[in-house]
Amino acid sequence: MRKESHISHFTLQEAIDMVQQLEIPNAYFTHISHQLGLHSEISEELPAGMHLAYDGLEIRV
Repeated sequence: MRKESHISHFTLQEAIDMVQQLEIPNAYFTHISHQLGLHSEISEELPAGMHLAYDGLEIRV
């Protein structure tokens, strides 16, 4: 995932739009390109309930 269009992957905005369309209350984005930017900066731009995943993340359900 990155901000620019790609032939076979969502952009960050496309992923956000899909989460909102499906009304997913808590989403974690994976397959993040280094071209997306710094984790801390991108995390601040995400709407509530959306997060960037990271190595070692554990999600308890």
